[in-house]
Amino acid sequence: MDVPGSRGGCTDSGDVAIHWLRDALSRLAQETRARPRNGLAHHGADETVGTVGTDDAVGFDPLPLLRALYEFGAHVVVIGQVAGIMHGSRELTGDLDLLWDGHSVQADAMAAAFASVWPSSPTTTALLCAASRLR
Repeated sequence: MDVPGSRGGCTDSGDVAIHWLRDALSRLAQETRARPRNGLAHHGADETVGTVGTDDAVGFDPLPLLRALYEFGAHVVVIGQVAGIMHGSRELTGDLDLLWDGHSVQADAMAAAFASVWPSSPTTTALLCAASRLR
C-alpha cells in the first residue's frame, strides 16, 4: 500500500490514519453515489448494514468537522467506526462519534467548530445551548 508520509520505510501515524479515512470516504462515495434515498437517518440504522445503509452515509465526510475541531482547540476523541477506520478497519460508516470531557471550555470550542461547518444544524444549536448552560 502506498501511504503518504512514507520516508525511507517510516511513516507518520497521523498521515496513515488520514490516508485510510480518505480511502474509506472515497469507497463510501462510490457505494452511495447512485443509491436511492431510503428515509433512514443514522439513528435508524440496522445492526446488519449499519449507518452505511442510511441516507446519512450519502455525502458523509467528517474531515471538515475534524479540521474545525482541531482549529478551534476542541479536545475530543474520535471513537466508533471512524476511529476503527483510522486504525485500519475497512468497514465503512455513515456517522462520526466523538467523546469529550464535558467541560464548558470544550463545549464552547465544539460549538464554534460545528457552527463553522454547519451554521444552522440542530447539533450546532444543541451545542450552543449546552455551552451556555455550562458557563
